Amino acid sequence: MIEGPCLRPHSEGEFKRLVEEAERLYAVEHRSTEALRKIERALRLEAKDPHALVVKGRVLFSLGRIREARDMYARAAAIAPSEPEVLLERARMLYALKGDYLRALKETARALAHAGSDKWLRFEILRLQGRIFFALDRDDKAIQAYRAALRLRPGDIWLLADIGKALVLSGHPAQALRYLERALRLSGSLDFLDRGSRDFVVVAKAEALAALERHWDVLRTVRAEMPCLRDPIARQVLGNLGDEARRLGATTARSPREGAKNRTRADR
Repeated sequence: MIEGPCLRPHSEGEFKRLVEEAERLYAVEHRSTEALRKIERALRLEAKDPHALVVKGRVLFSLGRIREARDMYARAAAIAPSEPEVLLERARMLYALKGDYLRALKETARALAHAGSDKWLRFEILRLQGRIFFALDRDDKAIQAYRAALRLRPGDIWLLADIGKALVLSGHPAQALRYLERALRLSGSLDFLDRGSRDFVVVAKAEALAALERHWDVLRTVRAEMPCLRDPIARQVLGNLGDEARRLGATTARSPREGAKNRTRADR
């Protein structure tokens, strides 16, 4: 629970409803402009509530209003400097905008120490820690943080993709494949998943298959997910995965038996 000034009895119910609606509009429905109107109405009732200030900061950030978002986080920090949600957003700013990964890591450690048993907060902090470690090329630490986050939210598609990518780059493509295939299965049921997010998973899966020298499966994956091989992402995948994958990409008459032989050799 965010520490801060007590709410006035007459506004508590309305304030809570407006904050919850703003969070839903921003995080679930991706309607940031409407979310901003809701959270501003909430802050007119309770201008010094740190959680509401953080929510407004997130909404502003999603709208590209970075300076205003930073002002909201600064106001929240002045009211509740040890609040884990405030520390988390400060870490995100240091990571995403300044590239100050070491200071960002320190902030995530402080946030985690104050997060208690709040699963949502612990998940967000651990996922951010994983991304910071990944940016620092500390893949083992990134995977460790991602796995801790995954225990809190096993079906998170973006986290499954992140851990799969880290495993590919750290030399564990077989493990990566399990996470990435699971992410693709889950993504098929989500209407709101954008093409760029799904392509990220497809590319990571293709890289894992290539690392296992399963080149025929690389082509099958690309063709299944990107039917037009002239698609820029499909061409990039085939172009980056070696001579064998490119040769297969140019071949239309290839027997399944021959492909099976390739998979058998790669799996030995």
